[in-house]
Amino acid sequence: MRIRNSTFVSRLLGLGRHLLAGNRKTSSRVSHNLFACRGCRLLIPACWALACFFLAPLLAAGAAEETSPPTARWSKEKAWAWYKARPWLFGVNYGPTDEATDDRELGWAEAIGVNSIRTFFSYLAWEHDPERFMRDFEAFLAVADKHGISVMPVLFNDCAGAAVIFIPNVKRTQRSPDEIAMREICADPVRWPRLRAYVRDVMDKHRADRRIVMWDLYNEPDNTLHLARCRGDDGRCLLEHIFTWAREARPTQPLTAGVWKRYRRPDECGRVAFANSDVVTFHLYSNSRRLETVIRSLQGEGYPLVCTEWFARALGSSFENDLPVFKRHNVGNYFFGLVHDGRGTFIYPWPHLDWPGKAEGKLHPTGWFHNIFHPDGTPYRQSEIEAIKRIVKGN
Repeated sequence: MRIRNSTFVSRLLGLGRHLLAGNRKTSSRVSHNLFACRGCRLLIPACWALACFFLAPLLAAGAAEETSPPTARWSKEKAWAWYKARPWLFGVNYGPTDEATDDRELGWAEAIGVNSIRTFFSYLAWEHDPERFMRDFEAFLAVADKHGISVMPVLFNDCAGAAVIFIPNVKRTQRSPDEIAMREICADPVRWPRLRAYVRDVMDKHRADRRIVMWDLYNEPDNTLHLARCRGDDGRCLLEHIFTWAREARPTQPLTAGVWKRYRRPDECGRVAFANSDVVTFHLYSNSRRLETVIRSLQGEGYPLVCTEWFARALGSSFENDLPVFKRHNVGNYFFGLVHDGRGTFIYPWPHLDWPGKAEGKLHPTGWFHNIFHPDGTPYRQSEIEAIKRIVKGN
């Protein structure tokens, strides 16, 4: 006998869902409507049996997925399958400004072969206005995608402030209001549910977004701010909690947090990063010989490697020497950074370093510390641009 009216089927499916969810009153009402379906009474016993056989296991599986614990760290096999399915990552650390500027500057990045960018985002910006934050986040993803560039969002950061940025003739000895606010929040586990809400809001909406290459949950944990080491009521550090919150979103992209010091004997945050990262990421500002040594050491982890920060001229970095090392070992990389913002930031070495003329605001003898373009798009050194194109693009 053919069922001409699809009402019966839709009501039967609805009844199955309510029964599995334990909604007795609702299921009773749906059941009454089901029997009221004209011309369907004779089919009810047979269809009910079919529903129990086919529908219930499927619905139960869906319910189990929703209540099951977050997935664990990716296996090495899954991580390598993900890594091999995409082009070699050649990226840059980039700070968004506005859509027009981002569009123009990412066009320069695209032209030299950049296919990914690593970008910092702020919990405090999200807390102030979540809707605007998400609009800006989406707009930035769209601009990057226009240029064929994927995004690695960084959600938290322990490397900030006067300890890491030198600006001539500006003496900064105190933390910024944002840094003070984050210190107060992270030191108080009672306030961590808002941090979790931030992670989940961003990741739930983009858990399967092809424009996001991976999630860098924490930049340089336990650097100058020392917030990642803050402990919750269960004794676990904040970094470990952030990994747990991120897993709850069940992202299709890998999770990571970069190791930036003591690669062979990491501290607690380094051990947490190693133990939870689906792709092992690290930072290294040095010469190509040191780069070779660190890569060979980290290859012992057995996971794909990506260097998410490198390139500081005063410390021996160069595109000519370092890019071939990354490529030979199939290690993705993100140099620092793209465009000099015109305010002196990041073209000078870190404050703890000394160089001739530092007190007078002179550049290091090797030139700019980071960045490769002037604000108008003119290359700082044309030879570097040519080296990048030759090694990355093969021309």
